Amino acid sequence: MKYIYTIIQLSILSTFISCKGQEKGQANVITNNQAQVTITKDGVYYYTPNIKVIDSLKKTMGEKSFYVIADDNNAYFSEISQKLGNNLIKLKSRNVYFQNENFNLNIDSLKNYWGIVKYTKGNKPVIYSFIDYNLLLSEINENGNKLKNNDLARIENKSLFVNKKEYKGLIINEMSLSTSLETVDEKSFFLTYEYNASSTKMKQVYSFICKNNAIYLISKEILKYSKEGSLSNKVYLKNYKLTNQLYNDLEDIGSSLNDSFSENKSFALTNLYDNVYKRIGVVNFTITNDDKFMTAPLNEGKYIKDIKIIDTDKLNDVAYYLEQSGAYKESILFLNEIIDNNPQRVVAWLNLADAQWADNKKKDAKLSYKKYIYLMEVQKKDIKKIPKRAYERIK
Repeated sequence: MKYIYTIIQLSILSTFISCKGQEKGQANVITNNQAQVTITKDGVYYYTPNIKVIDSLKKTMGEKSFYVIADDNNAYFSEISQKLGNNLIKLKSRNVYFQNENFNLNIDSLKNYWGIVKYTKGNKPVIYSFIDYNLLLSEINENGNKLKNNDLARIENKSLFVNKKEYKGLIINEMSLSTSLETVDEKSFFLTYEYNASSTKMKQVYSFICKNNAIYLISKEILKYSKEGSLSNKVYLKNYKLTNQLYNDLEDIGSSLNDSFSENKSFALTNLYDNVYKRIGVVNFTITNDDKFMTAPLNEGKYIKDIKIIDTDKLNDVAYYLEQSGAYKESILFLNEIIDNNPQRVVAWLNLADAQWADNKKKDAKLSYKKYIYLMEVQKKDIKKIPKRAYERIK
């Protein structure tokens, strides 16, 4: 019933805006026994599947999947209409003629069944999916200027730009898959793929760090949520630099991991893996699976309840690679957990000190370096192996 209501609601809204279209530069004619609309004025026009297309989609993908996608598109359309209001115009025909450019557009030939046609006189129209256009609007403020935090990373024309360098083949916005970008600070950002084509919801969250003019993929988290339960697997990468990878390259990471659901619990958990898919730990959170999935990518530090270490050596290696790539806070989190479980683990103190120093926590780093040197001495380790920086930084 929810989905039937959605389609009815969208149809009513479409009819209302369609009537207003007469005042916005659309003129109907009949060409070759088919209705054609002529566009002469600038505007943001939209289209949705007609009855014939809807029936075809139901047959090819199944009614359940169709209504899931239709409901998602209706949600995106609602956000767009709230932002644009009366500036959004319903196209009155599947055949559109842009008179000033002598350009014909057939809606049924387009890849997206729900979409936006943005037209500026003197230029050919630009086609967006509802998802893509909503993302575009989110990146632009009321004056049309880019938001301040897009200086590091932004999505533009289906490409990812990081520090003004373009990466193609990573931004996918289609009927069943959408890409979103969230900048955390001047050095880090998340790229999230959300899959919308089935009743099982899935997100893939990629965490990136910029360091020394290189972009490192730090981790990938795969989240799934359904009536059967939930799943969250997080893979930490080793020195994985972003160069010319495509979406499919990123999607392959962690695809072989256990895909079985656990029953929905009061509190969410995430399985941790290293770069060769060795399970190294489990993180328990203070929030529910539903909240974790909906808010992903998550600022995990605020919601971690505890960490269960499965393989201390491997987790220490992950913490070291995190520090090397510039993900200092996450490295410090794991190293503190390792030390809490084993305060005599010498190498963990050195790794912790290095991460704290790099994260500008100099006071904490000095104490950690001193502890490291002390343990090397009392455990009768080869003190010649103590790096010079440890002595220099405790002064």
